[in-house]
Amino acid sequence: MFIGAETISGLGSSAALVATSLLVYDRTHSVAALGSVWAVKALVRLFFSPLAGAIVDRSKIKTILMITGSANAVVAASLAWAVHVGVWFLFALIGLLQLIQGFDSPATNSLIATVVDKGDLQRVNGYARSAGNIVSIAGPALGGALYALAGAGIVFIFNGLSFALVLFFVAALRVPRREHEASARSSVWTNSAAGLRYARSDLFILAILCLAVIDSMVGRAVEIVMVPLTTVTAHMGSSGLGIAYSALTFGAVAGALMSTRIRKLLARPANLIVSYAALAVPLVAVAVLAQRIVILVCMFAMGFVMDIFAVSLMTTFQRHVSPDYLGRVIALYGSALALGALPLAFGISPIVSVLGVRGTFAVSGILIAGTYVVLAVAVRRGELAKSPATESA
Repeated sequence: MFIGAETISGLGSSAALVATSLLVYDRTHSVAALGSVWAVKALVRLFFSPLAGAIVDRSKIKTILMITGSANAVVAASLAWAVHVGVWFLFALIGLLQLIQGFDSPATNSLIATVVDKGDLQRVNGYARSAGNIVSIAGPALGGALYALAGAGIVFIFNGLSFALVLFFVAALRVPRREHEASARSSVWTNSAAGLRYARSDLFILAILCLAVIDSMVGRAVEIVMVPLTTVTAHMGSSGLGIAYSALTFGAVAGALMSTRIRKLLARPANLIVSYAALAVPLVAVAVLAQRIVILVCMFAMGFVMDIFAVSLMTTFQRHVSPDYLGRVIALYGSALALGALPLAFGISPIVSVLGVRGTFAVSGILIAGTYVVLAVAVRRGELAKSPATESA
């Protein structure tokens, strides 16, 4: 029931994302302002996630989820009022929502690790991810339609109500007490620093954080250059761009479902890391053969590989990382994603000018293959221990 409520909440969030972009652009007529929306979210995620993860680890999961659910409902609905105020206030609320998400994400994943048997984690994560991907197809369409019919306000109110639904199901949950919790006697800063030391002492976690930076850089670059690739290079037009993104999403749904079937194959951390190097194949294929059918097939393949990796990674985190540090490790992963994406906000233009659209895809594929294989070998040679390093928080 909780995952179902989270799925409905995701529908509201994805609809609100479209409404926010349309509202900002209608108010400012500026692409830079649209980029600023994303920059606000990335900066909040980068700097506040580690502290949020430390607080999650030292608190009761249900308490955190009740607080974040209430805050999300109030702030999301408040965006409807912000429609009549300046854009600066809209940005402030967007940053606040991202801050709340910094607590909600590690708490939700810690909850799943606490209430689900380890043998069922991959299946539960896979189904949850699939539901989220399906919502990402319907949500933007719903947001755009509601915005056209009634404006942004009704979309934001719907989003707030979807968070209220999550709050109702969280209140009904029975969450067992975790055996390990970060020490509440220490400061949040001390707990956060302990989380950093824990991540640094575990070669697998350290490798995944490095991969997250590279993955985010490549993902952001591909997302940006997909526009000129489909509309100019491949002459597919704006509708072709939409079809390409739909192929990516359908591939992600298929990958998340497939991950529930091949969990034994990716059980070893080193195998999990090197498997993601397969993403290099469709990236290089697009660079060599930038034609409609090739692009659509490769976008499906990219979504397929990325979501197999994403589901398997979260499951491995939930199994491998000590429960005492799980919130902080997941928060650090979010910060690493933000860190990798930030440079692309300022550096993508010169990169594309030098490499071209196809060259950007080719270099992205080579970068992913090389980085992931090197780190996988490093993890394997490091003879990763069965149990993570133990260090008191």
